[in-house]
Amino acid sequence: APQAKSLDKVEEAHKAATKQQKGLEKQLADISDALARATAEQQEAESRGEVEMNKRQRDEYSRLKGEAGAKSAALHEQLSAMTRELRSDELLLMQGRTKLDELAAPHTP
Repeated sequence: APQAKSLDKVEEAHKAATKQQKGLEKQLADISDALARATAEQQEAESRGEVEMNKRQRDEYSRLKGEAGAKSAALHEQLSAMTRELRSDELLLMQGRTKLDELAAPHTP
């Protein structure tokens, strides 16, 4: 009789362990499925170029964007200065041609 009670306890423990094992296997399967879905979504996002940047990448992007903005502003200012210079040079050239034309024209008394 005492061995029967021990056997019953062992069987109950085995059933409980089996139930727990099946629960853990289901959790593992759910996690594996979620990981597979996340990996597939990440790969699809990468293929579409929709990858979310991490903090380091955002910082680098912001730094490069700032540099590009500063360089663009500097180049825009240089271009404006060169345009003003060219306009000034064109005016001087036109004045010089006019003066040359006046000097080359026959003098009429």
